[in-house]
Amino acid sequence: ARQAGHIPGAASVPYKRLLDTERGGGFLPAERMRAVFRDAGVDPARPALCYCNGGVASTAVLFGLWQCGGRLGRLGNYDGSWGEWGNRPAD
Repeated sequence: ARQAGHIPGAASVPYKRLLDTERGGGFLPAERMRAVFRDAGVDPARPALCYCNGGVASTAVLFGLWQCGGRLGRLGNYDGSWGEWGNRPAD
């Protein structure tokens, strides 16, 4: 991307925060993932559009939201992600 930053209004939940490194790297139990989302100000019950640099790592966050009760019709992945958004002309 031509510029650095984040999409306005976005909350940051890096997918690695959802992994249980103490038990070999699988996903955390749902109750611990809920705490990660809560600490980031994300409510899995609300609609969410996830993104990363290229639309791949964000799918792990989508899975975490789903595991925590997010409804599939209310979750999405911005496949263009920052690679697309960061190349937009400046406002």
